[in-house]
This record gives sequence, C-alpha cells and structure tokens, in this order.
Amino acid sequence: MSGYLIQVFGFRETMTNQASPNILRVMESTDDMDSVHSSHPVTLLSAIHAVTTTLSTDIPELHPFAESHDNRNAVLPQLSDILSTTSLISIALSSHSSLPISDPKLVSLMRQHAVLTQELNIAETNMVSRIKALRERHGVDYGEDVPSHGSQVDWFLAQIESWGKLAGMQFFKESQSNGKLSVALAGKILVLDIEFRVKKAGESVGIQLISLKSSHASPLDAPATSASSLPTSGASLDTFLAAALREYLYEMQKIPSDIDTMQVAKLGRAMKSHLLYIMKLDSLAQREVEGGSRWFTEVDDLSSVANQVAPKEAETVARELGLPHAPLDILLLRGHALPLPYLQTPSISFLVYLSPFSYLTLLHSSNQSDAISTDISMTALRSYLSERPSCKGTVVANLSLGPSSQPSHFAQAHGRPTFPLLPPDALEDTEIQSLDHILPVDNGPDAWVLDFGSEGVVLSQSRMWEIQLLLGMAPVADPMQMMSFGYSGSWVDLLIRKPYEMPCERYTATYVSPTNAHPPLHLRLTAPHEPGFILRKIRVQSMRDIWSICEIVKEQSWYNNLLDACRWSPEDADLHEENSVEEIQQEDVDSLLSGTISPTRIPVNMTFEVPIPPPLFEHQLHRSHSSLAMVFPSRTPGAPLINASIALDSSAIASVRVVVNGVAVHGFLEESVRRGGGMGLAGRLWVKSGEAAVVSSQYASGNS
Repeated sequence: MSGYLIQVFGFRETMTNQASPNILRVMESTDDMDSVHSSHPVTLLSAIHAVTTTLSTDIPELHPFAESHDNRNAVLPQLSDILSTTSLISIALSSHSSLPISDPKLVSLMRQHAVLTQELNIAETNMVSRIKALRERHGVDYGEDVPSHGSQVDWFLAQIESWGKLAGMQFFKESQSNGKLSVALAGKILVLDIEFRVKKAGESVGIQLISLKSSHASPLDAPATSASSLPTSGASLDTFLAAALREYLYEMQKIPSDIDTMQVAKLGRAMKSHLLYIMKLDSLAQREVEGGSRWFTEVDDLSSVANQVAPKEAETVARELGLPHAPLDILLLRGHALPLPYLQTPSISFLVYLSPFSYLTLLHSSNQSDAISTDISMTALRSYLSERPSCKGTVVANLSLGPSSQPSHFAQAHGRPTFPLLPPDALEDTEIQSLDHILPVDNGPDAWVLDFGSEGVVLSQSRMWEIQLLLGMAPVADPMQMMSFGYSGSWVDLLIRKPYEMPCERYTATYVSPTNAHPPLHLRLTAPHEPGFILRKIRVQSMRDIWSICEIVKEQSWYNNLLDACRWSPEDADLHEENSVEEIQQEDVDSLLSGTISPTRIPVNMTFEVPIPPPLFEHQLHRSHSSLAMVFPSRTPGAPLINASIALDSSAIASVRVVVNGVAVHGFLEESVRRGGGMGLAGRLWVKSGEAAVVSSQYASGNS
C-alpha cells in the first residue's frame, strides 16, 4: 500500500532529483520494461527492487578467504546506493505519513497492487539470475564425436596428441610391432611412456592399455627416476593416470548404442586437466637449478607425513571400543583428516568428514582394511569417493598448486591441531614433529591451495574467525573484510535457504520415525544470531595448516549434516496450513482422562547454544564449542519438560556427547546420534519417559 501511495505523490520526482547514477540507470531499465507492459511509474517497491536486484543476483563474499576478496572495492558503490535509496524512502514516507485514507475499497486495491508488483519484481529477479547463469556458464560441451570401431585407434591416438599439445608436451609415436603400440608425452623434465595393445576382431579394432610409466630427470642430468611411488598405499601418479586412461578407453569402445558421448567428453576434459597440472610441476622443476624433483615427490612426502598419525589413532579408537577394527566415522570425528593421494587430481586429497549415509553404505559393501586397521578398506573408500566426487554430506579437500589472491601468512600455535587419541609423549616423537613439514614455494603466482569444491562449506563466523587467527592473519580491523554483504541471515539461513532468499527467524520440520516408534516430531528451530560464510578455497603453507583447518571444517560439517537430515521450511509457511477438526471419539476422552493418550505430534523447540564471541579487535583464539539444545514434553502427564542437548566431542569414546536433564547418557542414544539419528533423539527420549513412568506406577501399586 505504501508503495502505491508514494508512486502517486511524487516519489518519482524525488528519486530523479536526488538518486545516484546507478539507481537512475536501474530506474531507466525499469521504465523500459514498464512501458512494454502497462507503463507503471516508479513505486516504493520498485525503488527497493532496483537496489536489491544487483544484490540478489551477484552477492560478493566478503571474508579474508573469499575468491572475490580483492574486488571488495566494487561493493562500495552498491553500499552508497543503499544509503541513498534509504534516505529517499525515509523522506518520502515522512512527507506522506499524514495522508488520510478512509476508503476501505481503495486500501484493498492498493494492497492488491502492491502484491502484484512484488510478484513481478520477484519474477524479474529470477529471470535476471537465470540469464546471468547462462551467460557465465563454462565448459559447454555437446559430447564427443566418437568414430566407429574401425577407426577408433587412430582417433584415440589423435586425442592423446591433442591433449599433450594443449598442455605443452611433445608427442612421439613408435611403429606398431607384434600388436603393441608405444607412445610418449614429454615435457622439459617429465616423460610419460604409454604402451597399448591393439587387437583385431573381424572388422573392428580394439585398443587397451598395457602400462603407463612416468619418469623425470633433474636439470643437472641426474639419472631419471620415477615421478611418483607410494608403495604403502598403492597410489601413484602412474596408477592414477593409467586408471583415467582405462576408463576413457572403456567408455569410447562400448557398442555404439551404449556410448555416452557426454561421459566421454567429461573424461577427456579431466585428462586434459591432469596433464596441464603435471606440466605446471614440470615448469616449476625446470626453473630450479637443484632440487627440482621435489615438485614431483611432494605428494608422496606429504602422504608419508600424514600417514604416520592415522594408524596410531586407529589403534587407539579400536582399543577404547574393544573392537578389532576402528569404525571409520569415529576415527574421522575424533582424529584427523584422512590423506588420500591421487584421488581426484594428480595431487593429494583429505577426507575431512564422512556422512552417516556414506559410512553405512560403505560398511555394508566393504571388507576390513589391514593398512590402518579400520572397518572399511581404503580400496573401497577410494572407489566410492572417486565415483561420487560431490557426494552430499561428505567433505573432501583437495590440495593443489593454483593461483591465489590471498596473502601469505605465518601460522601461529593456538592449540591446533589437537591430538586427543595420542599420548602426550607421542607428540615429542621425531615422526610426529614432522607435521611442521613446509610445502615448497616458488616466486611465481601459484600457491598451495586447499579446495573444498565449487559449492564450498558453510562456516559460522566464529569458526571463520578461528581459522584466521590460526593462520596468524591480522584481526579484522576493517568490517568490510568479514561481512555477509547482501545477506543478513545466520549461518543456518545460509545452509537451509538460497542466498537471495530472505532469512527467517525460525524454521520448522517434521521428523517421522522409520519404525513408527513414536508420533511425528514437530521440530521448531530458532536460527542463531551468528552470520555465516562459504569457504571454498584457502591458501596453506604447511601440514599443520592443513590439519588445523580440516579440524575446524570437520566440526562445522557435523552440524551442517545434522540439519540436512530434515527438510526445513520457514515457520511462516505453517500459518497458511488449515487444521482439520476431527470428531472426538469416546476412546479419545477415556485415554485423555487416564493419561494414556498418544499425541498426533510432539513439539520440540531447538536452539544452538554457542559461547559469546570475543570483541572485534581482541587478539585471542575463540574456539566455538556449540551444541544443539532441545526442549520437549514428557510422555508422563504432569511431568516437567525434558531438556536434552547433542554436540560433537572428540574426547568422547563415541565421538558425540548426549546430555539429558544435565546428565550425560551413553550407549544406544550415543550410537543413534552418531549414525545420523540426532533429529529423532526427542522421540526416543519421549518413549523412554513413558516406559519409566509405567515401571514406577507398577512398583508403587505392588508396594501398596
């Protein structure tokens, strides 16, 4: 209604005289669209929409580790537009606040007009965001044009040659002999020798990979050595590239009706990316007079350092639980990120968090591992993660060399990483001290970057602050360096809703027991008053940096996965649901009077309990030990409310902490929370409270 009033009484004139150039430009585009439709003048809603359209379609991430951190100056004009529009709206509202409106029909029409205008603005925002996404999409591919079986061999060799030339490698081909064909891809230092077997079956000709070997020589003409060898885990650069080639050959040599040209093109792009990366290492090794081979052996050295701790932590977990093998999910929650060299890239990856769904899936289809004494073999784990690079709820961080605009830092000791599974004397071991392993650096633009994927990980502000202090970076003296510009919600809002959607104070969800052990739970979550950010890439310099960051991300990922177990919706949406009134039966009245009635749903109020964050300029580490608190009624009539909380606790044997009415509980409840049933805890406790009441009543009647 206010929007229509201001459009009638001169808001356009005020905006035209005092608005900034950016606002006027948006107004002109709005006028063009309005002239096409119904020539509506500028209203209060359209003025606000002109400012928020840019924010909703292009929201920059302003924190020290954001990819657009260097472009934060571009945000200042948008902030100026917001201030200018706010001032103009305030003037317009003050000028026309005393306008008498007494006609109910006019008020109704104004409200209807405001609703329609808002719907048009939302539709325009959605269209702009879709057009922007289509314009900025990269790697558009319509599939690989795979030839028939008779000419696939020559076509495949041409593909290898094109991949190598794109990466800057020379291609050499030897003549075919006894059904074997050898090719070589050579850089300045690195050489890939590939041998194939060509088979003829009638008119079709097939090709399969026999071997792939990599070697490199130092610039001082030292003897050539293997570019990668990690016999303890069976992973190497040779096996990684060979597996990629075999998968490509398998896909391209299917029968024509089964060939997935899009999958073939995807595998080809991945192979190009792998060759480009190893040629980056080749160029770094070439620039060094001595020690250039370290760029090829760094992955193996880093894996050896990381693998010194995992077996010891697994032995401790298995011994405390009295099991022959340590459960992998407990090991990850209590220990450190698991190193997995050559998993998705020709570098090293770290398994930070494994969702309960992924863990149980692997548990039912895997055998025990003898390498680090876990209940899931490393072979099955690597295969699962390779086939599902973006599995929901599973966090994998890839370490690689790449461009980074983030400044270098000097890490400081703030109690990270922690070693709760190792005895204190183990930290003084020479092997453990090698955690201070420093990654090799070069004066070029590339740096070691820990990549959490294109979608990133949602982190709370306190955990982002902790990462910043752990890396020895200066505190946030400039508020522009850590703010969620264009989005004023909490980290829960950022996790549940889309960035351009308005934040909500409370969310609701319904949890239904898979076995109908209790009535449905009506969960009501109050969003915490703590902003959130998305961490995608972060620059690191040592093994200590990697494990410290992975510890913090692991803690946040556990809570993120806990909330993802339900489908949340804003609480306001529940107000539009109609409550059906059913006829009351006599059985319901008798059950109510006897105290045995079963409710249609159990209300559960949930909040995140977090400590008070430190002052903005305080030089100290703030470790956020948050927990999810629940308050719900007991099954026993007249009994007080039940207070429960769940939290991640690396010092607990089961890796989680469950507290009910101030008392820590163990056993089945801990196990259910660890296996992904945290949202159903209230239902289990509700059932237990009724069973305890029945036992008490039977005991009292027996004594009487």
